[in-house]
Amino acid sequence: GFVRLRLDGQSIHCNFRTDSGNDWGPDIKGHRCGVLGTWSFIAPDSNGTVATLVIEMDTCGHVRVLQTCAQCEPSAGILEQHGDWHHGSLGHREVRMRRDGQHLLLQQRTRDSASWGEEVQAHRLALPPSDGIVCICDGGLRNCSTAERMRRQHLYTYMSTCGGGGGRS
Repeated sequence: GFVRLRLDGQSIHCNFRTDSGNDWGPDIKGHRCGVLGTWSFIAPDSNGTVATLVIEMDTCGHVRVLQTCAQCEPSAGILEQHGDWHHGSLGHREVRMRRDGQHLLLQQRTRDSASWGEEVQAHRLALPPSDGIVCICDGGLRNCSTAERMRRQHLYTYMSTCGGGGGRS
């Protein structure tokens, strides 16, 4: 068969045709998202606390973000793209982020503030495990196997599909 691709802004369209067919199948639309991955940064106003962001796209195309750190409760949200920035809410804060070369630039503000805080640079870490579950233990994220999570009774969070937000167990 054959595949054909067409770039349309931040989206890509593709469709397929069999070897013996004359007609192309329906367009399938994909989205480019440069903020996906696992990122680590020093949280502003935190005396050097390291925070981690896990940013994934669910099966419906929503960009989901989970933030964890040793001194805070995990918070999750959905990011929406506005120009170069991805915006969303995490707990009582609004966040925005964008790629800057190999790094992620992140800014935060309280919901009642009109101005964004300082830009913080985040560094990419290893990608989360393929099952989407990331353990929160030993003050950071670990990519533990399911058996290890069960045996060690780790607190973990997961990025869900379209139905809802992350969960805790």
